[in-house]
Amino acid sequence: MGMGIFFGVLTAVFQTASYFFSRTYLQKSGGAVTLLAASQLVIAFLSLLAAPWVVPPEVLDIKYLPAVLITGWGFLVGHFFFFQALKVIESSRIASLLGLKVVLVPIFLSLIFKEYFSVAQWCALVLAMGAAMLINYRGGTLFSWKGMGYFICALPMYAWSDIGIQMLVRQLPLENNLHAAGIGAIFSNLLVGLTLLPVAWYKRVTVLQFRNSVPYALCWGLGAVMFFFSYSYIGAAFGNVVQATRGPMSLLTGIILARMGWSWLEERVPVRIWVFRAVASLMMFGAIVLYACFKSVS
Repeated sequence: MGMGIFFGVLTAVFQTASYFFSRTYLQKSGGAVTLLAASQLVIAFLSLLAAPWVVPPEVLDIKYLPAVLITGWGFLVGHFFFFQALKVIESSRIASLLGLKVVLVPIFLSLIFKEYFSVAQWCALVLAMGAAMLINYRGGTLFSWKGMGYFICALPMYAWSDIGIQMLVRQLPLENNLHAAGIGAIFSNLLVGLTLLPVAWYKRVTVLQFRNSVPYALCWGLGAVMFFFSYSYIGAAFGNVVQATRGPMSLLTGIILARMGWSWLEERVPVRIWVFRAVASLMMFGAIVLYACFKSVS
């Protein structure tokens, strides 16, 4: 469990950084489709370079394709809608809203794959969901719906991608969790890259746009690998709870950026709203502790 939590926190660190890089790109360098195509092709190229050193011949089997498709295409569709939402939702807020996925993933796992979760674990998941909603507080109303249509479309696709990761890593016939997770990440990245290759050609992505996408691509790509590592140890449900630490991380980063006057990245808001977000972050941390304690005894 300790290894899974460690890699989950690293995932949150890299993803938090990637959200701010992606918002910078969207504000200054191009649209969501261009960023998605350019960044994922950079990640796919790096995965292709790593494949001969990581992927053994015995795992090149078509029976793993369904899990790869769920993982890669679920992420791809979810990420497109996520970028659309990111145009109008600040990075710190959308990072915390992704905490809603902590309930959606176990619901799918429970209904479709018959996985069992204790009452205490469901309470932890609901607490995390409440924290994600509270951190969206804007003043005068609990919820701001601007950009939320895109986000609502992204959320279930991300959830299915997470489930696909768990399926893929468990199916690979390897005793080493990290090795299996690395192979799963490479398979998913290559699938997404191949899918987006014609999109990049159609959008005529320039060398400059590829170059500007590199900071985001590196942060997101490293976060994705840590994501696979984490899930290989603790599964999709608990992995999502740990990953939700990106909420407090993005909150602190957002405060710093707002104070620095970087308004194109993070909107300045009244102190009382930051207080609400800080309370929500503590709730998220409490949910992680509660889930971890009851997972260890279940």
